[in-house]
Amino acid sequence: MNDSKQWRVSIKHPRLLVFYCLCLSFLTACNQDSASNNDASPSIDLGPDLTVDIGESVHLSPTIKNLDTNTISYLWIQTSGNPISLPDNKSSYIAFTPLVNDFLEFEVTVADNQDQEYKDAVSVTVLPENGKYTAQLNWTAPTENENGSALTNLAGYKIYYGQSITNLDVSIIVNNPSETSYDIKNLDSNNSYFFCISAYSAAGSESKCSDTVDIL
Repeated sequence: MNDSKQWRVSIKHPRLLVFYCLCLSFLTACNQDSASNNDASPSIDLGPDLTVDIGESVHLSPTIKNLDTNTISYLWIQTSGNPISLPDNKSSYIAFTPLVNDFLEFEVTVADNQDQEYKDAVSVTVLPENGKYTAQLNWTAPTENENGSALTNLAGYKIYYGQSITNLDVSIIVNNPSETSYDIKNLDSNNSYFFCISAYSAAGSESKCSDTVDIL
């Protein structure tokens, strides 16, 4: 039995979210500056982007200017992050409590009695609990052996990680060959981590480990 081919692993780096959040804040501020030049125009504003802790309640409601509040309707949608249950997405506000570290985005559309629509968006960065975070690993399943023959007995994967690229001393077995992602939780945000992943067959053969990726 030939070993499986190695493949690349990609990780969603949690710190990239901070950069995106800052960019969105800057753009929102620019939009607000432009709107201030025409205060008489109808507008809605969800306020600045938020940063909250896991378990902290979040309440979002728009500030409405120059609209008859007796003749408007609301529609909330979530555009990013793990799905949040919104029991009533046509209410004047939404409220929820995030339970995992995440980067969430929401958009509200307010329509008046003449079907004119006004929109605004806001992001909510949910900080890891007690300095912990989750590494989200994603990969593409191999389909061939190293000799080019079809891989027909893939049984699962082995994830190796640690705080040194030369000492990946923690291993996790994913015994479902159809899985292509895995979350490693409760990592210390003060430490660096290195990851690689291999595939193994029903006969017990294991591929070479993938290229090592890191969170620094």
